[in-house]
Amino acid sequence: MNIELFATDEVVEQTEADLANAQGGARVKLLINLAWHLRQRDTTRSLALADEVKNLLAEADLPESERKLIALRLILLQAEERWLFGETEESRDLAENALQAYSEVNDAIGCADSHRLLGLIAVDEGDGPGLKTALAAMINAATGFCPVRVIMAQAATGLGAALGNVAAGKAYWTAHFAAGSDGLHPAAACWVEEFLGIVANQDGDYVQAIRHWSKTYTLALASGQPRRARHAAGNIGDAFNKLNEYQTALEWMQRGLDLARKSKWPSMIGFSLTLTAETMRRLQRFDAAHELLSEALELMTAVAGSRYYATALHFLGDVELDRKQYANALATFRFLERRATVLNQADLLSNALRGQANALFRLGHPQQALKAAQGALTGAKLNAVDQIATLCVMAEIHVCHTLPAPPDMNAASIPLFYLTQALELATTIPGYIIPGDLLDAMADEYARLNDYVQAWKIGKQASAAREIKHQKEAANRANAMLVIHQMERSQAEEAHLRQLASEAKRAGILQQTSATLENLAKIGQEITAHLEVEPIFGVLNLHVHHLLDVNIFGISLMDEDGVTLSQSFVVEDGESVTQQRLNMYELESTFARFGPERREILIDQDPMQTDPNWPVGLLQTASRLFAPLYLGDKMLGWITVQSRKRNAYGSREQFIFRTLCAYAAIAIANAHALRALYKAQAQLVQQEKIASLADLVANFAHQLNTPIAAVKSSGKSITESLDHTLKSVPQLFQTLDAENQMLFVTLVDNTRTQTSLFSTREERAKVQALIPQLEASGIDNAQPKARILVQLGACTILNRILPLLKHIECDNILESAYQFAIISSNAANINTAADRMAKIISALKSFSGIEQLREKVPVHLYHGVEAALTMYQTQMQNRVEVVRDYADIPALYCLPDQINQVWANLIHNALQAMNFNGKLSIRIRQEQGKAIVAITDSGYGIDEMIRGRIFDAFFTTKNSGEGSGLGLAIVKMIIDRHHGRIDFGSGSNGGATFTVFLPYD
Repeated sequence: MNIELFATDEVVEQTEADLANAQGGARVKLLINLAWHLRQRDTTRSLALADEVKNLLAEADLPESERKLIALRLILLQAEERWLFGETEESRDLAENALQAYSEVNDAIGCADSHRLLGLIAVDEGDGPGLKTALAAMINAATGFCPVRVIMAQAATGLGAALGNVAAGKAYWTAHFAAGSDGLHPAAACWVEEFLGIVANQDGDYVQAIRHWSKTYTLALASGQPRRARHAAGNIGDAFNKLNEYQTALEWMQRGLDLARKSKWPSMIGFSLTLTAETMRRLQRFDAAHELLSEALELMTAVAGSRYYATALHFLGDVELDRKQYANALATFRFLERRATVLNQADLLSNALRGQANALFRLGHPQQALKAAQGALTGAKLNAVDQIATLCVMAEIHVCHTLPAPPDMNAASIPLFYLTQALELATTIPGYIIPGDLLDAMADEYARLNDYVQAWKIGKQASAAREIKHQKEAANRANAMLVIHQMERSQAEEAHLRQLASEAKRAGILQQTSATLENLAKIGQEITAHLEVEPIFGVLNLHVHHLLDVNIFGISLMDEDGVTLSQSFVVEDGESVTQQRLNMYELESTFARFGPERREILIDQDPMQTDPNWPVGLLQTASRLFAPLYLGDKMLGWITVQSRKRNAYGSREQFIFRTLCAYAAIAIANAHALRALYKAQAQLVQQEKIASLADLVANFAHQLNTPIAAVKSSGKSITESLDHTLKSVPQLFQTLDAENQMLFVTLVDNTRTQTSLFSTREERAKVQALIPQLEASGIDNAQPKARILVQLGACTILNRILPLLKHIECDNILESAYQFAIISSNAANINTAADRMAKIISALKSFSGIEQLREKVPVHLYHGVEAALTMYQTQMQNRVEVVRDYADIPALYCLPDQINQVWANLIHNALQAMNFNGKLSIRIRQEQGKAIVAITDSGYGIDEMIRGRIFDAFFTTKNSGEGSGLGLAIVKMIIDRHHGRIDFGSGSNGGATFTVFLPYD
């Protein structure tokens, strides 16, 4: 019995049509074919059709040999359906029985299909050798009978080889599939494209992998392989993850999950949830990822021996580490170790041991952690990237815990020993970007060893590595945007071609207008060759007048608001018409009528009948053809052709117009995509500049911390030494009388505190009057001079008096006291400057992201706002009126220290803008799932010239020395980390409002 392994949709539709009038044996054969081809498309209906076959088979007018083959196909059908629902043991028994029976009747196709199913069961059981044996047997059985089955088995074999070794995969590609999938049956082409995608993915070419897998997805659905399509969707999502395009990744994950849920196959749903969870983890939504993985593992219990289940365990362990649930992570990775050992999968085993090491040393078991890491390093000997990750873990263990050095250590420290190995290994991987974290760890270790020169050099390498990484990520995002656009365009073209074929088939247009179609194809190439909107309009205007009777031709494009249409191009009788703006929901407007209906509209009316809604300045038309421009589900705008003749647009004209619209939509979408790509590239360049600046600032702050600390330490030491010296000065006056001792002790105290005894104008006048008295006193009369000197007190005028005291016995001591005072003042200045520099360094560290993020906790935002107000209460005193409008809103999960810094910075800026005198209004509310905090001041407002720069790092309008220019940059960075946004506005009469939006989810 020759039956296709997988049939196209067209074959299935034809089988359905033939079945309607079939009777007897012919009906039974059609039923078994349809049941077989629906086994993955619609399992429930497939089983119902199989039951009908069983009921009819005994009495069908068929030869006994055919009845037997149909009965065996029913067994194989039942076996595959058991496998789809995770009943692997029952499926294997049925498949083995079918294989034995097919072998007895020498049915090669039946044997090949039985081997294929046994291979699929081997995959779910983690039986690698069993899979290879089954695929080899399938190829052997199908050779000479069914090339489609042979190619599918070869592709599956190559896929397994590529997963284990990309070089082996490339060699297999060259030997079997160098020509690609062109010309192959969709079922075979589907597997070839998946294999080619795996090879590209393993080689790091994610864009090419997406291209192959998108073909896999389309071909799999068209040939009745939704399980393969789900795999392709998951692979595409994972590739977009690696391109940092997480939104598109989630869309593809959801597409695969929808297919899985529709099928109701537990293992397929479970693995879809697993891949979705990994994307959630990359987005740092750890709790959501944990929930998805828990559900996935429960659904995949029936295939707990498969690699799919082990992969879910691996992802769950990583999520537990991210959630800081180290005990749970340890248990999960130990379970994964057991599964990986049974599967004999070296990569999974290495991941399990490295995960255990991460969990153990955080749980306070460094020796066990080191042992696990050493095991992971041994297991990863064929994977350099895994080895690098493991060596970094081993270095981290030694940084946090004191352990014996390895016997072959030849570095200045144990962590440096492992980090150096990791760095050397990284340099041997072609095209591998050395992780900035690895270089940072090395720089920190050199700094800890007081080798600041080497630390600085490694820090520069880390900045360079991050720059390369940012550039690659930017290129990846641009490539992701390009491939997304190409996929959308391809889908739109395919949909349009299918629509054309369907319409042509119904109306017989293809046979009647072949010349028109050829002409339209050439016009389409000319239209889509342009990447600017204006030339596209010009080409359309030129050709539409040659093909149709047109008095008015117009195109309007949708604005970003999704409501307003701008008449970008309108021509009446060859003359351009003034552009207009229309609302697509204004139904009274003829031009906008089709907008809400989103469909093609043909209007024929008496040209003599007045249309009250007709635009002013245009001559009324009788025939009006409108069509929306779509690319996929996105509406781009509309296009219209209009004639003053009645019934000017029949089916032929509508077909021509529809074709032009399709080409116009593609061309306009291309132009939009190019413009969006340029805009995105500009944004990425700006992001990379900021990222590079942050790296530079981080390195700058790191390098300044050490000398600043030294300056502060020196200033403190000078001050302490002076204090000690000044305390010993009274001992020098033992030769003086008790009264002079007291006077000089008082003078020393005044010198130490640096406080003038005469702060008012009257007192300063008295001081000036005392100086002549001192000059007029006798040379030998030291005691009055000393009393006068004590009355003067302030060290700032001692230098005027010291020359007059040369005959006083204590003049040298007084001069020494004065010098001590000057040095003490300088030391105080050093400390003040160092403190200010330290504050600037703290701001730089916040801007660069040096400080580590902590776990988010629920916080009532008004607490932080009130705390910030309290900080500035002394400066506000009674000069600032604070107006509070706090709604009762739920607590928000956030990083409280960082969010409180936002309120402190915004309130401080507002107070400075008012010169700490005016009205400060603070409003807190909740709208549409967001917490909203608005801070309004009555200050001088924000100049329009600087509004585009206020969030730029180091931009400030304050005087030199009054601000670092990082306050609002830090605010913006913190809000971005919380996935929120900040808006600002300035009134015409001054004042400014900053509004912060923070999402609850």
